[in-house]
Amino acid sequence: MLRQLSPAAIYYLGKKYIINTTIDSDFIPLYAEGSRIWGVLAETGELVELVDFCSGIGVTVLGHNGKLLMIPGNEWFNNAEVQLAEKLCAITPGKHPKKVFFCNSGAESVEAAIKMCLARRYHNYVRVYGDEAEARLQRKRVFCAFGGAFHGRTAYALSLNCSKKKHTEAFFADRGDHSCGMKVKERAIPVRHLPFPEKGNWQSIAAFKEMLEQQPFADATAMVVELIQGEGGIRVMDDDCLRLLVEECRKHGVYLVVDEVQTGMMRTGRMFACEYFRVGDGFLEPDIICLSKALGGGRAPIGATIARAEFDFLVSGEHSNTFGGNAMASEAAFETIERLEALDSNILNSRIMLLATFAGEGLGLMRRVVFPTAKERNAVAKKARMNGLLVIPAGERAIRLMSPVNISLKDLGEGIMILKRCMAK
Repeated sequence: MLRQLSPAAIYYLGKKYIINTTIDSDFIPLYAEGSRIWGVLAETGELVELVDFCSGIGVTVLGHNGKLLMIPGNEWFNNAEVQLAEKLCAITPGKHPKKVFFCNSGAESVEAAIKMCLARRYHNYVRVYGDEAEARLQRKRVFCAFGGAFHGRTAYALSLNCSKKKHTEAFFADRGDHSCGMKVKERAIPVRHLPFPEKGNWQSIAAFKEMLEQQPFADATAMVVELIQGEGGIRVMDDDCLRLLVEECRKHGVYLVVDEVQTGMMRTGRMFACEYFRVGDGFLEPDIICLSKALGGGRAPIGATIARAEFDFLVSGEHSNTFGGNAMASEAAFETIERLEALDSNILNSRIMLLATFAGEGLGLMRRVVFPTAKERNAVAKKARMNGLLVIPAGERAIRLMSPVNISLKDLGEGIMILKRCMAK
């Protein structure tokens, strides 16, 4: 449950756990009515009344009605936002210090991760190499992703995509090139796509290992990974290949970004898919992890980029947005996490076992059924909808199964029976 913090505590937690955006004041808004806002200056404890010439950065066009639900958290800290940031830093993989950037969607969370990588590389190179920085930046400029990847629809995130041609062909000169290999695609950011090493698919695993021998990370800034591809067809990454991937990233100084926009928040039966993959003595600990979708519990759009503290933007205003960290979305996300943490693990496992008996491919409650052709897949999806079951196509020939994690065994069983009947016709 959210605590009611003092303005000083809100400001302290905000500085500790939230990425540097455009906040340049210790003003903590508490209440607003019409065109006036009351709050506290955290460092002195002084209560102030202000005439509002900001309108929540142009949001509250009709003024305020007492609640401060949509005051931008990237401009002034609020009680829910700072506690959500503290919570995310505590539950995400890794015990290292972390900070959070809040936004509104998965694409924005990935976009922020890319900008964090670019900014950290730039500032580090300028600091260390001085006049040689620009030349070195050009030699380490590539972002790596996987064939089948989907990371969003904003420019940088879209550059990483390699799942459906229609996502990218109209927007980049390569016309949505889906090739994997050493080739660099000059998009909004330069991108190289590697073969995705799917668990149990020995051909894809061999292609990935052959690719590693060509040293695809020698000129790379960051590697962006989906541990389970969603749009790409619910493909789970091979454990051994992930370990090799992490080793190569560390060897070449490549930042590791894990996109858990779809897999996060107990979708796989654990809070994060990272918790299934062992690397060294523990589970995978990315430099940056991206969240959205289920984070808001279906009640509010919210995204979050959780990064090692050293990825914080060094210059105020390098990155920000309007609605990120607003109180309404932050409260919804905090409550979602608490409800997920309270789920009975035995009941959750029984749901997973029931679904896995029907659909063996995938992880947790994120699974797939693969069909011989896309036409057959689409026909079954349509029949299912007409018979009372909503499913989503994914990849080339798969149906994606992603029920609520608290679905009753009765509803889960009914959905499975509907799909079985539709597949049998």
